[in-house]
Amino acid sequence: MGYLLAENGISEGAHLLGPRDNLQMFLPGLDVFCLSSRSEGFPTVVGEAMSCSVPCVATDVGDTAQLVSNVGRVVPKENPEALAQGLLLLLKLPKDERMSMNLGALAR
Repeated sequence: MGYLLAENGISEGAHLLGPRDNLQMFLPGLDVFCLSSRSEGFPTVVGEAMSCSVPCVATDVGDTAQLVSNVGRVVPKENPEALAQGLLLLLKLPKDERMSMNLGALAR
């Protein structure tokens, strides 16, 4: 996977962490969680991120839309432009709106 980062000239700005068994320590440090799946049933990792007050941008697969509801963004699957727009939308929120979304994710 690292070769893809190098091929695209972005290896300087990315860190591949490999499998993790301590998500509860890692997830709270994220500004936004992104799920880019083509297929899912019930993506528990989205719920785990939300339980750490991290809003999500996720593709509309399985039960994702029901889980994320209005405290994140759900975009069509296999649409990288929509995924990028969803991420930018959340990352550009003013601080007070961002905090409200973080608390909404936790409450949900």
